[in-house]
Amino acid sequence: IKNVSTEKPANPFGLITKYKKFFFFLLGFGFAIAGATSLSTYLINIVKKLGGDSSFYGIAIFFMAASETPFMTMTYRLKKRFGPEKLIVFGLIMYIFRNFLIALAPNLFILLIGMVFQGCSYGLLFATYTYYCNDVLSESDQMAGQTLITMMANGFGFCLGNYLGGVLQDTLGLQSMLIFAMAVTLVGALIGVCTYKFMKED
Repeated sequence: IKNVSTEKPANPFGLITKYKKFFFFLLGFGFAIAGATSLSTYLINIVKKLGGDSSFYGIAIFFMAASETPFMTMTYRLKKRFGPEKLIVFGLIMYIFRNFLIALAPNLFILLIGMVFQGCSYGLLFATYTYYCNDVLSESDQMAGQTLITMMANGFGFCLGNYLGGVLQDTLGLQSMLIFAMAVTLVGALIGVCTYKFMKED
């Protein structure tokens, strides 16, 4: 008969100091998502700027969503071959391609290519972080770790991207929002690369 654990679930915020490398990888993810979110939320404005309409907007969203599934299904095999940390750095760098192609797109075709990078950025990263959490966190901390992933992605990243992206667009115009998206994406990728190169395992 197994003993039932009476240990309280870990606090997600307590993991920030306990697993610094894990947190900084997530921080990079949060900034990259902030850039991607601002572009996705106001994508219709970018599409119209390039001469597209609502029909093309729907096509772009479909391509973005469809690109995620293949990478999510391949993530476990890629993790076994390359390791989760290399995949995280790769995914964050792919966010640069995604967000910059969308922000700097001279036409709708290039914009569509940028949307397809959703798979090798968000699709790959979200699945990789789930595996990475289970690999590096103790069993008692894993539930809190998964919560922290969601908080950094759906909380920090989404809120930062939507709020600041909207404020910048309303006050300074669409171009300022595009610059913001590229800037925070670079910050996120830089955090990821520096974390991989300079931080030791917790």
